[in-house]
Amino acid sequence: MTDSQAIRNGRRVLGGITDACAGWLRFTGAKAPAVNRMATELKRVQHSALLRWSKLDKRAFDEATAWLIETEQIIVEHGEGSKFYLLMKMN
Repeated sequence: MTDSQAIRNGRRVLGGITDACAGWLRFTGAKAPAVNRMATELKRVQHSALLRWSKLDKRAFDEATAWLIETEQIIVEHGEGSKFYLLMKMN
């Protein structure tokens, strides 16, 4: 059986979240220092930074994160004027 595109994208997004929290993925841009610090220290990955990094369109990204939420791999937290993704469990 083959995985759907949403599942493949979900696995990529999950890898990005995991790598950002571990400090292996560094986001770029004007707010990058704060975004990277939040990911490594607080284990919260900002929605907009992750969306840009993924290079997915909004619909594909939303489908991927919906699958990750549904399968209880990540949770969503709202705050500080943005949306953040947190891993359900850290390895």
